[in-house]
Amino acid sequence: MRYILSIITISTIILANDLSIIASNSCKFKTIDSSIISKLFMKKTKRYLDTEVIVLDNKKYYEKFIKSYLHKSPTKLKIYWTRMIFTGTQKPPKQIEDEQLKDISDNNTCYITYTDSTNINGWKVLNVTQ
Repeated sequence: MRYILSIITISTIILANDLSIIASNSCKFKTIDSSIISKLFMKKTKRYLDTEVIVLDNKKYYEKFIKSYLHKSPTKLKIYWTRMIFTGTQKPPKQIEDEQLKDISDNNTCYITYTDSTNINGWKVLNVTQ
């Protein structure tokens, strides 16, 4: 059993290494915990370190992100958001394309999203802790 859990953990780390969690320059923090990433993207919280955060999903890397950081399948996440929308509780994060990152980074609002490490001009890469 431990062997299987080790393999799952290692594969998750390898998958996540292809993605960078990035924040607009308006965000005052440089480090974020992976559990906070999950809470923010599932919209269970809107604040981190006394800063209101708006999360954005990247269409290109969406499935890789939810498997690596949210530890959910696309089907389970779709069910979650359907339930949240139906009950009027929450709406899913807005989805963007990589090309939109530059336009958003000039804003004074704290945004967090994810992309591969080649598309981060105008954004800062956050150090993700376990």
